[in-house]
Amino acid sequence: MSDPTRSRPDTRLILLLGALAACGPLSIDIYNLPSLPSLAASFGASPAAAGTRHTLTSFMFGFSFGMLLYGPMSDAYGWRPVLLGGIALYTLASIACAMAFSIDALVFVRFLQALGAGAVSVLSRAIARDAPAPSACCRCSPSSP
Repeated sequence: MSDPTRSRPDTRLILLLGALAACGPLSIDIYNLPSLPSLAASFGASPAAAGTRHTLTSFMFGFSFGMLLYGPMSDAYGWRPVLLGGIALYTLASIACAMAFSIDALVFVRFLQALGAGAVSVLSRAIARDAPAPSACCRCSPSSP
């Protein structure tokens, strides 16, 4: 029998949700504005090319759209399959970003990466909100008076 005084969220859940919520901001901070000239050089584009700036814009658009999309999806299908799908999309798109062959391909896969990051970000907050408080766990205990 499980211990009713053991509260959820425990330390592992808090660390997991914190790591999940950091996916979106980490994808933006690692890919920062000072790296845009070196990104343009690696693709053979001019530093003033708009394509390198579009990678950041497409990420922001995809992240915002993903947050709007995954809230209702989690209400309809539950947070677990939607969260796992978002993690899978984020991971596969991150690998595709590393293997992108052109700026245009990078813009597209950054959008997909942001869609996955939006799911992870919004659902980690929803899971934390839905977790019962420790006092609620104690009230449900059969041994409480």
